[in-house]
Amino acid sequence: PYPIQFDVNILEAGRMPVVEQITYTNVQQQMQQSLLLHFPAAAMVECDLTRLTYDGLLNENPYELDRQAGLLTLPLNQPLLPGQTLRITLAYNLTLPEGSGTLTARPADSALVASDFYAYLAAYDPATEQWLSQSAQAMVDITANITMPADYALANSGMQSNRATLSTGNLRVLVEDLSSRRFGFATGSD
Repeated sequence: PYPIQFDVNILEAGRMPVVEQITYTNVQQQMQQSLLLHFPAAAMVECDLTRLTYDGLLNENPYELDRQAGLLTLPLNQPLLPGQTLRITLAYNLTLPEGSGTLTARPADSALVASDFYAYLAAYDPATEQWLSQSAQAMVDITANITMPADYALANSGMQSNRATLSTGNLRVLVEDLSSRRFGFATGSD
């Protein structure tokens, strides 16, 4: 499994700002000029990608976001050689529709449901030297910091390991879901 970390802020009804970090090591024998990410949220809800960095440096090349397919093609600033590791940071804002589903908000109930919204790497076929746009998610180790109002309850697919009240009076919860193919959470006021 490779690690995905993200910070989610759910303080404003119907909006979910996310900062996500993916650490990828090129285990292939070929160098990589670009990466392909599945980005389900882009196909499901309004999604505004606000920042993209590689190892802390801004992306120098235009990326391609196919909203219909939920795919994000990332041309790299420099080739990623076999064995090299790259830290990709994505900052994005999700505007969640009202209703019920896997990525929705119900402001009247102060409720939010978010499942499988984050970006993750597509599988790579070394025989064709191509990223596979139709591939299942690999196992990932997810670490999420979820910030929410102090009177909210949280249900999630991982294990909560740290709850802290911030100086703003809000609550931050650390959730870990190791060796998983899916991650989700739901919040709402008590």
